[in-house]
Amino acid sequence: MNKVLRALSANSRMEASSSIAAALQNVPAYRNAKSVAVFLSMKTEVDTTPIMKYCSSQSKTLLVPKIISDCEFELVTLDSYESVDLLPKDKWGIPIPVYDDAHRMVEHPECTPDVIIVPGVAFDRRCQRMGHGKGYYGEIKGPR
Repeated sequence: MNKVLRALSANSRMEASSSIAAALQNVPAYRNAKSVAVFLSMKTEVDTTPIMKYCSSQSKTLLVPKIISDCEFELVTLDSYESVDLLPKDKWGIPIPVYDDAHRMVEHPECTPDVIIVPGVAFDRRCQRMGHGKGYYGEIKGPR
């Protein structure tokens, strides 16, 4: 599956990214959310910029993961979706968000996300996901 994802053209990936962002706007939980957590994309994943742009246009609080250890992250607020391009990148090319008490969700529980957008290598018809294998999102459960 990773080979298939790597073979996608940049144009195909952006079309899929825009399509996903548009489809999300039809989901009431997302549309009505005051805060949304979204992953910061690797080059082989859909680009979450259109999602972040929509959230910003609707004044939703944006949260993104800050990697803490090999299989653990903490959600932090994002000042703006435009700031992502200015962030340093890790070894996978994923932007590294600001990590201080002003941005840490644990310091600001009012920012707890109403919706969490998680990455996936593939999904089945029951919306179960296959991730990249690190386990970062393994404990997040959605509605059944």
